[in-house]
Formats: sequence, C-alpha cells, structure tokens
Amino acid sequence: MQKCPNCSAPLGDDLEQCKFCGSTTDRGAAAKRSREAAQVNDAASARARGLALAQPEIQKAGKWAVLSSSIGTVVCCLLPIGPVLGIVFGLRARRLAQQHGLPYPAQGTLGLALGMLGVTLALFMWVGVAAVSIQEQRHKRALEAQLPPGETLDLKSACALTELELISARYQGFTSLDDFECEKTGDLAIDGRTAVLSDTRFTKGGQRTEVFSCLQLKSRWSVKQVRGDDDCSAAPTSPKATHQ
Repeated sequence: MQKCPNCSAPLGDDLEQCKFCGSTTDRGAAAKRSREAAQVNDAASARARGLALAQPEIQKAGKWAVLSSSIGTVVCCLLPIGPVLGIVFGLRARRLAQQHGLPYPAQGTLGLALGMLGVTLALFMWVGVAAVSIQEQRHKRALEAQLPPGETLDLKSACALTELELISARYQGFTSLDDFECEKTGDLAIDGRTAVLSDTRFTKGGQRTEVFSCLQLKSRWSVKQVRGDDDCSAAPTSPKATHQ
C-alpha cells in the first residue's frame, strides 16, 4: 500500500497516479525515471548503430571520390564524368561525416581536390578546342576566298584547294595549325581537265610529310585525292614522311 504524496490518500502499490487528486505517485515517478533512462539508452544504442553503419559508408564514399576523380582526370579530360562523380562522392562523404559527428576522411578531401582539378582541366581543354576550332574556321574561310573562279586554276588556288582537303580529311592528322608548304615550293601541272600539284609538304610534330594533290575539273576545280605520289590513277598510297 502506498500513499499519495499530495493528498495522502491510500493507494494500491501499482498505481502511478493518484485517483483522487491526479498527482504522480512514488511508483509513477520511479516508472517515469525508468522510461526516460530506457529512452536515453535506446537513443545511445541507435546512435552507436548509426555510427557503425555510417563509418564504412563515409570511407567508401571517400574511396570512390579518389578513384573516380583520378581515373576520370587521367583517362578522359574532355568529358569529365569521373571528376564530377569524384566531387559527388566527396561531398557525400563530407555530409555523412557532419551528420554523424565523425571526422571527415582524408580520401574525401583528396577526391574533392582531384575532382575539381579534373573539371578545371576539362574546362581549359574545352576552351582550347573551341579556340582552335574558331581559328580553323577562319583559316578555311580565308582559303575558300582563294578558290578559282569558274574553270581557272593557278598555283595559289591549287594550294588553297589542297590545304582545304587536308583539313577536311584530317590527312595524317593535319590541322590548320600545322606548317603547310605549297606556294613557294609547289609545282602545278595541268593536263586538260586534270592537274597534279607536287612538291608540297607539311610538318607535324617534327615530321615532314610530302603530299601530291590530284585535281579534276567538273563544274569547277576540286581535289580528287591527296596521296603520297603523283600516280593519280592508282589507289591512294601512304604519305612519304621524313624526320627533320
């Protein structure tokens, strides 16, 4: 038998609240303390389980941040999927660490840094590619302005036609940035509606490549093929390359 701490009414031992005045009994106070202690223990257990689960996830995200950023930066700079994934995984590792009050892994920091580096390199490469493309388009327009009107053909226009063909076909990797020698060295031989431009060459990566341009006249002059010799009736041949 217990008494109400407020009105002193006799109560059963199992009652947690007085049925007369509604006050909490000693049994009720003890039960409340027990429930609060159980809640604290449950919360601590839940946090411990959360930390146990979060730690591997944080480490995993940090590892993937480093791998994605490293591989993506080395393998494919123009399309920085890897670095972007590295940044995503690095940020995920940081968020999980902050959420659970755990230290941020060094792998996550490294992955973020490499990811940002990869994206920056890709941006620089995109800008470079765009600049080269713009320069090449301008150069092609300048060459097109030199094309022969009607059925006329001279050395200058034959060189322009040949260089345009080299650029369009990416002949042996030729670009408008490569050194093309034609007007000072070229020799144009016209035979009716066909022509051969010889003694032309371009230099790329320290390697000089000799080319022959086979031209034909239909409605206007155009390049039939660029080859490694002057036999325009034969199948295309490999270019003659020499190192400077």
